[in-house]
Amino acid sequence: MYDRPVDSSTPDIDSRPVTSLSTGQLQTLFASSRRQQVVRAIRTYPRPISLDTLVDAVVAQNPEDVPDEAAVRKRLRVALYHVDLPKLDEAEIICFDGDERVVTDVTDDIDGIRLQPTE
Repeated sequence: MYDRPVDSSTPDIDSRPVTSLSTGQLQTLFASSRRQQVVRAIRTYPRPISLDTLVDAVVAQNPEDVPDEAAVRKRLRVALYHVDLPKLDEAEIICFDGDERVVTDVTDDIDGIRLQPTE
């Protein structure tokens, strides 16, 4: 399936129509390149996906950020756990279990969301 722009005309995502999120809400949600990278990673891994696996996958998309540097990974882990994953969970794009630190589910039609290509 080809990616389509995310806006109010995008069809249902899972059992919840995307139209329940405004175009502005979708644009705000995916304005973060890090959230786009997370969704790209989630598309390629079987569930459940651990927080550490997501950190590795995002770092792999950003090799210029010195992926072996512990401080970079720690900051990314904190940002994913406290900011990005909860926002995607609240929008019902993913299901994030903060206690277990895993993404347990992703909407069936996540491929309908077009993300900016990696550079």
